[in-house]
Amino acid sequence: MSLPALFMTLESELDNVSFHIREFVRGKPQITSSTNFSFQEECYLEGLISRAWQAWGSFCRECIIESCTGTVNLSGVAITALPLAGSAGHVSWAAIKAKSTSNAPPYWGGVNGQLWKEPTWGDADILDRILLRLTPHNHGQFRSAISAYHQSIKSIQIIRNGSAHNNHQTMTQVMSLVSNYVVFPISHPVHAMFWAEPLTRDFLVTFALYEMKAAALGAIS
Repeated sequence: MSLPALFMTLESELDNVSFHIREFVRGKPQITSSTNFSFQEECYLEGLISRAWQAWGSFCRECIIESCTGTVNLSGVAITALPLAGSAGHVSWAAIKAKSTSNAPPYWGGVNGQLWKEPTWGDADILDRILLRLTPHNHGQFRSAISAYHQSIKSIQIIRNGSAHNNHQTMTQVMSLVSNYVVFPISHPVHAMFWAEPLTRDFLVTFALYEMKAAALGAIS
């Protein structure tokens, strides 16, 4: 599949999540406190941010696989396959080897068939390491785009992980974001979705989803 086709899928998914978040906001007189959220609303928001994170991770995975096995970018320029990237399984194996900070080359040579062993594709830091080590021909462009939007990508990941694994340690990670946003006190990680981005005053989550799309577009250019 071409990289633009993968971007269109991601854009549709993120736009859909953003639409439902804005619809949620329209039904709220204000969002300035943790008391503004019911139990049911917290569950709903957990689902939305999880869908956004899954869409981003899937996009990153497919882009790396396609870039290693051969595809075309946004301009229609061919990205030639790497010699050892014979299939998605080969790329998966190499990515697993490349994700560890302690693993030295070679990264290629096996075939992975167990998806649960794969790296967290959407993690900006792991993604950068994989791209640097596997070196598809567009890795420089991809790494540059991800780096430019690192903060927003990480914010979504931290809030999603805090929601999926809600404990005092993940909540501490969520609270580490406070210096980057205009905040209010929270009692659940999903409340942080509605902190404000300082310059645009948009919600953290809708601003970050927009920046995810910008990162993706830059990556496929």
